[in-house]
Amino acid sequence: MPADDPLPWARALALVWLASLAAGCGAPSTFGPVEGEGNFQGTLEVDGRERFFLAHVPAGLEGSGAPLVLALHGSPSRPQAMQAIAGLDVLADERGFVVAYPRYVLGFGQWAVGCGEDCDIERDRDKNFMKALIDELHDRLGIDRSRVYLTGFSNGGLATYHLACELSDRIAAAAPVGALMIEPQWQSCSLSPPVPFLMIHGTEDGQFPWDGGPGVSTTRMSADATVERLAALDGCGATPTVAFEPDTADDGTRVRREHYTGCSGAAEVIFYVVEGGGHTWPGSPLQFSPELGAHSRDIVAQEIIVDFFLRHSRP
Repeated sequence: MPADDPLPWARALALVWLASLAAGCGAPSTFGPVEGEGNFQGTLEVDGRERFFLAHVPAGLEGSGAPLVLALHGSPSRPQAMQAIAGLDVLADERGFVVAYPRYVLGFGQWAVGCGEDCDIERDRDKNFMKALIDELHDRLGIDRSRVYLTGFSNGGLATYHLACELSDRIAAAAPVGALMIEPQWQSCSLSPPVPFLMIHGTEDGQFPWDGGPGVSTTRMSADATVERLAALDGCGATPTVAFEPDTADDGTRVRREHYTGCSGAAEVIFYVVEGGGHTWPGSPLQFSPELGAHSRDIVAQEIIVDFFLRHSRP
């Protein structure tokens, strides 16, 4: 639908937000509908920086106490790419949740994780941006603070680990795809309260190697070290239940599911190991470059992630 002809509810919602801005109610400094049914874009002023985000708001959800999924794009990339890769908007319309796609700082080139001393200041700014965005969407849309979820791909997956550790009192569950922890996260993360985690990672991922190793500015942890650390932080049992997903596609991959239970509170840790999989989002509606490795079609990551999210909420 053209940007100059939004749905009536969308037009009304945009007018309410813009009116509140004119009245001096604060961020976002801009917000309005963009092309595509239920799509909006806006900016927030956080720590002296203008921060950009997209949002997909299915019709009728404003004021309904809907869940919120924060979806973090990779690097170099932008929110529109994550919107296309993850296919979450269709599920949002079907299952009744809001999706927000934040953008990292323009000119910085990535979420502020794994980039050495340059990250020190920006790391807190990213955290403050997420807090401000959650607050804004609660105030304006009435999203349910107890059902805020975090996912991301590649560098956005790396940021998912960091932000879930830093905002464990605000995040009900997290799901990084195509990313593993780095050593500073592995050492400093404290999930208090516990945060349910779902990981999806390919054994042949060239960007985040399965066995870990040296990165540009820090050590990358292995897949086994990452999932075992999350299970320990969430107080789970040390031995997962292992099962294989049906091998339905002739794509050179097979998916193994490792489920850690007996965790603190209602937490759990689930790891989908894409055997033979590359640096891709399994089941994405987009086709990834062959240079990134095998793109599994045996699972649809967004469906698995949303199912996982919606069965969890913060007390």
